[in-house]
Amino acid sequence: MALRYSLAIPAAVVENLPARKAIRRSIVLSQGSRGRIFMLGLLISAIQIGSCWLPRSSSGSPRQAQGRAAGVAQIVQQVVGFFTNSFIGPMYATGLTLFYYASASAKRATTLSG
Repeated sequence: MALRYSLAIPAAVVENLPARKAIRRSIVLSQGSRGRIFMLGLLISAIQIGSCWLPRSSSGSPRQAQGRAAGVAQIVQQVVGFFTNSFIGPMYATGLTLFYYASASAKRATTLSG
């Protein structure tokens, strides 16, 4: 279901559609690219998990650290988590918007030629 509705927000913003029409448009536009949308989500998830896991593997978990090191480990994890979420969210939104434009232009081309 999420793959069907993943292009609803770009459709609503770009085409200035109300919610129901944007969802219907998303279903039509995502028909040929659901596998690619899934792979984008998988890639973004892997990047996010990997970038959050990296500082934990190098410094250990904050519960294992003692005293001042535990505080430093928590601060590092929070900073890395902030930057990861700040960059990953826009990457996913940009990817979905690119899929929207590719699907919309392909549908428009088939409508004009046929």
